[in-house]
Amino acid sequence: MLQEQDIKNVKETAFVFKEYGREIGERFYETLFDQHPELHNLFNEANQKRGIQQRALMDSVYKAGIHIDELESLGPMITHVAEKHRALGVQPEHYEVVGTILLQTVRDVLGTNVTDDVLESWGKAYAVISGQFIEVERELYEQVANVRGGWTGNRAFYVTNRVQETAEVISLYMKPVDHEPLPPFLPGQYVTLELDLSEQSYVHKRHYSLSKISDGNEFRLTIQHEPGVVSSQIHNNIVIGSELKLAAPAGAFTLTNSQRPAVFISEGIGVTPFVSMLQSHIDKDQAVTWIHATKSHDTHILKDEVDAILSKSDQATRHIFYTETSVQDAEPFVNEGMIDASRLTSMVQNLNSDVYVCGSTPFLRAISKTLDDIGIPKDQRYYEGFRPQAMSL
Repeated sequence: MLQEQDIKNVKETAFVFKEYGREIGERFYETLFDQHPELHNLFNEANQKRGIQQRALMDSVYKAGIHIDELESLGPMITHVAEKHRALGVQPEHYEVVGTILLQTVRDVLGTNVTDDVLESWGKAYAVISGQFIEVERELYEQVANVRGGWTGNRAFYVTNRVQETAEVISLYMKPVDHEPLPPFLPGQYVTLELDLSEQSYVHKRHYSLSKISDGNEFRLTIQHEPGVVSSQIHNNIVIGSELKLAAPAGAFTLTNSQRPAVFISEGIGVTPFVSMLQSHIDKDQAVTWIHATKSHDTHILKDEVDAILSKSDQATRHIFYTETSVQDAEPFVNEGMIDASRLTSMVQNLNSDVYVCGSTPFLRAISKTLDDIGIPKDQRYYEGFRPQAMSL
């Protein structure tokens, strides 16, 4: 139970996770993996090497600290992270390990600048915060276990088709090896793919959006080739007939139940969760604005499919931006250049819209700033990013 003094201690010292975040984050993960190397299986090594995971953790701890007396305000963030934890297989016992090492790391980094009383207060706060995550994740595990076609852990799938969408993007169609039904999933959700590379002692897990609306028969993942062993393995070695391990669909980046018009804003591979979301929204006969940026016609993934969906509605408007090439005169709805503030302002004029944004962190931040200027309420904006820190928008 947090006492008033505990809350005061935590709120007044939360700033250390910003001011000393880099040092605490780096030392925390070094210690964690040294003492528990098996936990490599739960983390994206590429994000570790870039410092992305460290910054995301420190940002989350900081936010939890300053809101320790109103954790309900962090509900969306907790749900977002809990969905990923369930997909990765995080268990309650992992929280005890993390809490112990995190508090010891704070002591090691700050030394005599942190008192025993403050650390004790943070220990109590961590117990409250982790308890909320554990409870949400318990409910998520139960949901995927009890839904028709659902499962916990991994399930084996085999690739039924592989489509080269562009030079750098493929789509993999897959069905379960057991030939049992698939569970329904919400438009915008993802699955977590696990790869076991023989030359490494731990597995690699990556989240990929389900880029085709749920039909109970097959999944489709549309994957861009990026630097790294996982992406290279998928693009170079996964073929028709290959078997893959997937966790059940997860994710909180989904359509709301409102009757408001929807605005979808994406760049590049960020279009993938929007295909099923767009289909679902248009099936409800609701107005939609589609805004997408990509380098050129040659990199415009799933273009024909999206065009076909949009053509079904007389309440749909679209704006496409080719950022690195001249636009052919014959291409409708296509503009040259970036989605800048003035253009976005002219395209998003209904302040009563739900706005969904997916892309890189710089893209999300730029769009978010413009939405601030336009006046779209923050509780009508929904973000999904390529990196963990995107959730802090």
